[in-house]
Amino acid sequence: MLIEKSATSKSRLLLGLIVLAGCASSHEMKDGKEGFWGGGYLVDEISEGEFMITAKTNAAQLTAYGTARKMWEKHARKACGEKPYIEKDVREYDYEHIPQQYFGMFRYIVTVKEGIAICQ
Repeated sequence: MLIEKSATSKSRLLLGLIVLAGCASSHEMKDGKEGFWGGGYLVDEISEGEFMITAKTNAAQLTAYGTARKMWEKHARKACGEKPYIEKDVREYDYEHIPQQYFGMFRYIVTVKEGIAICQ
């Protein structure tokens, strides 16, 4: 009975970690180092009023383009001081953070949006 309860608790913990992993990340990627779950953001001012922004979600079972977009937009608004901005050279993509071969049926995908915000 105790063994079953322990196995159930472990299964619930694993499921909880998988669900939480798919969220936005607040990790600032200094020197290009992403967070443990693959996520983070980077904002570099490339010229006055122009910012190169990268937003990466934490790893999840599915792609999360909506979350990556929201993260990117949040940092664009912050960089531009809540002024309007236009997007330039924006690219969205995803990649496997941890290859599926290590976790069997589970995939850990990071979704990315990167590009330039030009403040108006």
